[in-house]
Amino acid sequence: MSAHTLVTAVQVGETLSGVKAVAGTFTGSASYDADGSVLDLSSVFSDEVRSIIALAQGAVGKVCHYVPAGSNAPATGELAVDDGGTQATAADDLSGITFDFIAIGTDA
Repeated sequence: MSAHTLVTAVQVGETLSGVKAVAGTFTGSASYDADGSVLDLSSVFSDEVRSIIALAQGAVGKVCHYVPAGSNAPATGELAVDDGGTQATAADDLSGITFDFIAIGTDA
């Protein structure tokens, strides 16, 4: 299993109930896993990740959708990369692509 690499993450908001929003960037995995590669956000969220929206910089059509871990654990959720409506192929090298993201989650 390969992983996307978190580059930057900055908290951009928080609600009174403890839900927070984080914006940042990550680079794609060097060998994409079928159905999505892990993006470890445990340095940002201690409890759970609820949603992520991500778009590739300069790569038209490459968008991501979040595939949560069973418990929404921040270290094991995956991001599946779609290229013009079709999911990227297993073993594709996406390491040269930087993605911008916004994630919503909580701390314990």
